[in-house]
Parts: sequence; C-alpha cells; structure tokens
Amino acid sequence: QDMYHHHVTDPSKQLLCPLICYTDSTQIDSLSRFSLEPFLFTPALLTHAARNNSNVWRPFGYVQQLKSNLRADKSKLSSSAKARNYHAQLGAMLKSLEHVQTGAESRLQNVSIYLFGKSMQVDLLCPILLIAVDTPAADKLCGHYSSYTEGVQRVTCSCDVSFSALDDPTFACQPVTWDDMHLIATSGSKEECAAVSQHQCHNA
Repeated sequence: QDMYHHHVTDPSKQLLCPLICYTDSTQIDSLSRFSLEPFLFTPALLTHAARNNSNVWRPFGYVQQLKSNLRADKSKLSSSAKARNYHAQLGAMLKSLEHVQTGAESRLQNVSIYLFGKSMQVDLLCPILLIAVDTPAADKLCGHYSSYTEGVQRVTCSCDVSFSALDDPTFACQPVTWDDMHLIATSGSKEECAAVSQHQCHNA
C-alpha cells in the first residue's frame, strides 16, 4: 500500500507492476573455479503458481564473479574492490530499469493491456518489491563482509548482534537503517566501515 501511494499519481492511467528479483551464483566449470550469477526478475502481479514456472523469469543480466584482478601486475582484488565491481555490474544492468522508471525511455508508457474485459492503455510502473537471496548473496547485495567468524564486528547486515550473542534469544537487537549504512559505505573511513563489517562501495 505504501509503495502504491509512493509511486502512483494518476490511478486512471498508471498500473503498478512491482518486480520480484532473485539472484544466486552458479558454478560454470567442472572444478568450480568460475561462477556466474544471474540476476532475474518476474512481475509480482502474477500468481504464486505462475511464478513457480521458470518461463516467467527473465534476466536483467549476469554478474561475473572475479576471483582475481586482471591488471598488468596480476595482483588480487581486495574484498572492497570485489564489492565495488559487483555493484558496478548490477548498476549497469539496472540502468535500463532506471531509465523507464524516470521517463527517460518511453517503452513502458502507453502499453496496451487486456484488463477487466477490455483493452486499456497504461503506463507501467515497475519498482523492485523484493530480492530473494540466500545469506551469502544478501551480504553481497548489502556490501557486507562475507565472513561469519568470531573476529567479525557485525555478523549480520540487519542488526548489531555480536558473534558471542548469536545464541542468546534474549539479546535486544538494535536494527540498522539503510540511511546510516549507506552513508558509511559511500563516505565512511576504513575504520568506520570495519566497525560495522561493511565494504566501501556505492550500492546499486
């Protein structure tokens, strides 16, 4: 409901069609040295039964997971550099979605659809509703460290629970906010990022 009120300004013309996304890396060689990560989407207007059909999922693109740098000195990418590379690829993929959402491209304007027994011309609004992922993929999407050992300051990207308190059901978790984490990730010092186990990167 909040998404509807945020995006729809002309209910007689606009149709809200949120997108559900999914991403998970898959190995593409027999020795598991190389992986590829499809970033897929499907309209949330479809029924659950329809979304269970692989034919209704489409790719925004594929993220290439680089394990080492391709620079002349052959040096390996740091974890933060990998995070920046990951989000740079996502940003490029989502650029076309951004263009149609802002009106820079008109592909989703005056689209003919069949609704309630008649043909209508609508402007489709397609914000991302949610991204279904497992924990490693969620950490990459958030720019969070992918290590969950005792030495990590923040084990999860969603709250401030420490490693030692993970098995304490009475721990009073303080959720983190996107605004605070985005500020640290984009303009925080290395020390500030390390304190919340966050890579320096611009989140796509």
